[in-house]
Amino acid sequence: MFNPRLTETLSDYPFARLNALIADLTPPAHLAPINMSVGEPQGTLPEFARQILANETVGWSRYPPNQGVPELNAAIVEWLNRRYRLPAGLLDPAKHVIPTAGSKEGVYVISTIATPQEKGGGKPVTMLPNPFYQAYLGAVVLSGAEPVFVNADAANGFLPDFDKIEEAIWKRTAIVYLCSPANPQGAMADIGYLQRLIALCRKHDAVAALDECYAEIYTDTPPTGGLEAVPTKLARQALSLAQRRETFARDLMGGAVGGTRLDNLICDGFLPLVAAETGNDPGIVWFHWFLGDVPDQVRAALPKLGVAGRGAPPLCHGWGQGLLGWILEHEARASR
Repeated sequence: MFNPRLTETLSDYPFARLNALIADLTPPAHLAPINMSVGEPQGTLPEFARQILANETVGWSRYPPNQGVPELNAAIVEWLNRRYRLPAGLLDPAKHVIPTAGSKEGVYVISTIATPQEKGGGKPVTMLPNPFYQAYLGAVVLSGAEPVFVNADAANGFLPDFDKIEEAIWKRTAIVYLCSPANPQGAMADIGYLQRLIALCRKHDAVAALDECYAEIYTDTPPTGGLEAVPTKLARQALSLAQRRETFARDLMGGAVGGTRLDNLICDGFLPLVAAETGNDPGIVWFHWFLGDVPDQVRAALPKLGVAGRGAPPLCHGWGQGLLGWILEHEARASR
């Protein structure tokens, strides 16, 4: 008995359908055909690679560890640091690298790991670019999620427009797949596009699954990657998290509260006020604070609201009491 999901949602694999379409075609006898259907490498294995494989035959009798070997993981991190100009120490080879047998395994396993049984009061959603890689759909269907296809057409620069997705769908979204450079369109997401997608995913507690298997096929300018987009507002600032928050606590909190109490106070109490003052989405404001960034809008809005600053030190014994004290003081000032 087959899993019904295999027949209810999934169709034949595209390459199987393509093989059926070209099965009766006969290439000219005087020409050597180039098979471009599956995308298999057409070149021969370089000699240096042959030698490396020959030298390591003693290890072929052992299963490779799932987490990779330390030397390989370290080499991968070093390459990522060079390719995407990442800050030193951002990636930990023991935590942030999982070698896989090709990208197909990786994009499939992401869905298995990150799809919950329920989200947002209903069946979880996974967004897919359309056109898409068939492995995405297989992973989504067999993980029990509902696929939502986001067209990548000319009107959108051949990239999905995730801003047009309804909030009700975003609330149920667990994973968002994106291929950049895209296949078959060839469109490349720039850093602004990727930052916006990452922000949307963080706002809705979704995983951004960025498939960059074509990232090394280019002529002049290398395509932007997800890791390259993240440090501009996340990793680079997170590395100096303690220093930034210490400065913030001293300058705007009067030194009365810091650490996790400051985090709770800001995230649960003041960021909704800041969002209301600035007109920005509170989720986006929270996103920046959580990453260790202290946005200018936070620095400007809190004193303007009359709830922080050198002249108004907080009376905080826990974030709830501190928030209540600040609000009462603010209301008292307003009534004078």
